This record gives sequence, C-alpha cells and structure tokens, in this order.
Amino acid sequence: MPASLQEKIIDILTLPQQQLEQQAFETAQSGSLPDPPSFEAIKAQQAEQAQQLRSVLGDAEYAQFTQYQASIPDRIIIDQMNQEGANLSENQSNELLKVLTEARQQISIQAGTTQNLSAMSPDEAMTTVQQQQTLLQQAVNNRAQAILTPDQKTTLQGVLSRLSVRPKSQ
Repeated sequence: MPASLQEKIIDILTLPQQQLEQQAFETAQSGSLPDPPSFEAIKAQQAEQAQQLRSVLGDAEYAQFTQYQASIPDRIIIDQMNQEGANLSENQSNELLKVLTEARQQISIQAGTTQNLSAMSPDEAMTTVQQQQTLLQQAVNNRAQAILTPDQKTTLQGVLSRLSVRPKSQ
C-alpha cells in the first residue's frame, strides 16, 4: 500500500479522536466538563468514517479492511497466548485465528447480536455479552483440541477467562 494511501487511512481513523481531544481541551479551558458524545453522534461518525474509508480504499479493499478489523480481538488472544509462552507455530496461529473468527461470527449470528446492544438495558446487554463469551469459549475449546497441545489449551483458557467481561460485584 503506498505511503500516501496509508497516511489518508490513518488520518480518517484518527481524526475523530483528535476532534474529541480538542473539544475536551476547549471545554476544560472554559472550566467545565465535556459532555460525552451521544450514541447517535457516535453512530453517525462511524458511518461517515466507513464511507470515507470505502471511497479511499474501494469496495474490495474496504471489505478486506473490515474483515481484518473484525479479527483484531482474536489476534489479541493469539498474541497474548504467545506472550504467556504458548509458542504457537505459524500454522497453529492461523488455524486458531480461523477457529476464533468463525466461532465469533457464528455465535453473533445465532445470538442475534446483530440486534443493537444499546437498545438493551445495561444489565441485559452485560448478560448478553457474558452469554456470548461463554458460548465462544465452549466452541473454541472444542474446536482447538486438534490444533493445540494440552499446555497451549490451558493458556488459551486462561487468556479467554482474563479477557472476559465479568459480572458486576454487588
């Protein structure tokens, strides 16, 4: 990818954060606290950002970008495992990424997570996310049997457990 295109993409991705920081700075200078953006404002900003990326990248590369972006949580899991000494081979990493990504997509579709979590109460949304994480762990653990050694499976379970959303303590 040419450097000029990379710069455009980085600008598109970082501009909203820069704008928020500038607004927060200006508001703080006036002696008040900044109001967080509304859900609607965030969604509009995301839609605009997606349109800008699509116009810069084109449809095919934008689809690749969104596919990669959706796999970031799974890549973090694999990276964390390796940091904890799992020493996954390249083949194991690729296979586990495929398992994680497919399981996440399947669970999202089955659970109807295409539904808007923001339309739920905070407790309902938290419960939904926790249920999905439990399903993900079960699906991944079952499918990872043929990919990982027993020690690597233990490391995976630990990483998944630590990255899970936990219930609020009461």
